Amino acid sequence: MRLLVENLIASTRQWRFGQRGSESILIARSRLSAIKQKIKRVIGIPIAMPRYVFLRCKYWLKLKTIKKKKSINVAFQIVHASVWKLGYLYSLLEQNPRFYPYIVICPHSPSSEEEQKREFEECVALCDRRGYRFFETIQKGEAVSLDKTGMPRPDFLFIQNSYQRTLPQYKLSAWGDALPCYVSYFFTMNIHDRANYSKPFHKDLWRHFLESPWHESIAKKYKSWYEKNTYVSGYPGLDRFLLPESFTDPWRSVAVSATDKRKRIIYAPHHTISNGDAGLAYSTFEEHCWLILELAEKYSDRCIFAFKPHPLLYEKVVKNPQWGKSAADKYWQSWESLGNGLAIYGDYEDLFNTSDAMMHDCNSFLAEYLATGKPCLFLMADNAVGDRINRFGRGLLDAHYKAYKKQQIVDFIDSVVIDGSDPEKERREKVIQENLLYRGDSASKKIFDHMRLSACG
Repeated sequence: MRLLVENLIASTRQWRFGQRGSESILIARSRLSAIKQKIKRVIGIPIAMPRYVFLRCKYWLKLKTIKKKKSINVAFQIVHASVWKLGYLYSLLEQNPRFYPYIVICPHSPSSEEEQKREFEECVALCDRRGYRFFETIQKGEAVSLDKTGMPRPDFLFIQNSYQRTLPQYKLSAWGDALPCYVSYFFTMNIHDRANYSKPFHKDLWRHFLESPWHESIAKKYKSWYEKNTYVSGYPGLDRFLLPESFTDPWRSVAVSATDKRKRIIYAPHHTISNGDAGLAYSTFEEHCWLILELAEKYSDRCIFAFKPHPLLYEKVVKNPQWGKSAADKYWQSWESLGNGLAIYGDYEDLFNTSDAMMHDCNSFLAEYLATGKPCLFLMADNAVGDRINRFGRGLLDAHYKAYKKQQIVDFIDSVVIDGSDPEKERREKVIQENLLYRGDSASKKIFDHMRLSACG
């Protein structure tokens, strides 16, 4: 059956399409409809196959059009600044005269008006800070359609989140005939394989860029005929940690002097608290949040702490009946006013690169922070956390220190961070070498080369 589908796809490349794109699509639809009915009469092939063939034809036609263009427009949708992972790719595109990359900032939805505004402003600040070309979908306090933002019509489009947590007019279907691409906003460690690979969103992609051959093997189990839209590139979110260049130092805002020798520890809680664990239940925020704030105050003469919450944590804490907005604001403001602390809500690459250690319960950071080579403590919600992490992730978890209770957190700060006793260092370096280091080019370079070869021949 797979061979039959591949033969059908190959045959579409020989069709003589009309000169106009719309005529080409109509011809394609007509012929695909005829093929669909013929195959259905013979073997009853499922209805999903013709859509796949149609999309492949549509994207093939689009690439033919792109190859004739002098300037190729690449749009990057951003909803959360904190999960922007494609900075290296943007730079590579910017340096090539054939490509014209730009950012389109879209509002986070559903969320409170306050949270939506804060997220949007974080995205604008990120673009300003890095000198990106960007367009805003919120103008004068109102959401405007994509064609009113002033952006050029995109040829390639990178959607930031497969859950598409934005307004309907900015979701995948609203972007015209752009070739849709996706890089997961997190390094895939969870066990929700269908949600990671088998939603209609994933099937409609021109290209789904994956972290490793292992991830591709899992994706293929769920993509059926759609598997040919995957490409193993590695994870671009690791580029800034494995191949660090120049970066700013966010910790200097709370340093007492340019020679402040206090250790820098990140606390990064996940969003999967008791009222919204998404079937993952990684979060230990409710158990440890006040303890870690107390430890930050206790160690003020020896450590600086950074609070780096998951972007969805605040709204879930607000909705939690044990918390509410008043208690959530009190906790967040405690970090913002802490003399030896800072709160980071936007991008975190510079924060990671200039830190000494991390304490967290975020599955993606099992890879992202580990890639820095620095010691890391995973806050364990229970003994079964490993069962809620995939096989690839469990290998990375083994290279972490682990804490189930207060004393283990204190021991990590005292022994590993302050005293420098790091017995897991050798194992950590081995795991990085075997699982995260690139073979050949970086992930961003591999994606760039794939786009360039596809679009430019």
